[in-house]
Amino acid sequence: MKPDSPDFLELCAELVDELSYHADEHSVDELIARARAALATHPPGPVAPIPVSERLPGPEDCNAEGKCWMFGNVEGDWRLISMINPGVPKLKYCFSHWLPANALPFPENND
Repeated sequence: MKPDSPDFLELCAELVDELSYHADEHSVDELIARARAALATHPPGPVAPIPVSERLPGPEDCNAEGKCWMFGNVEGDWRLISMINPGVPKLKYCFSHWLPANALPFPENND
């Protein structure tokens, strides 16, 4: 279920109604735990890649270093690329899709 889907928004509205109805009977921590449990049973779906031709990543899509995931046309792999002064024509030529910086796990070095 995607965060902007009608089903997800309806679930959130139901949670708000239920939590506000039971607010006098339960502690805030208990209400938060119940909301998390309900959302865990209906997790949002996977993040869909956005075509570069539709929109380039903005600062809100990047990590603290100004990078986001870009899918390379030539190598056919995901790369964490800096969006700071990237050169728009190069992005449109070299990459077909992108994802926010937190959409893909970053491999950890376990040496």
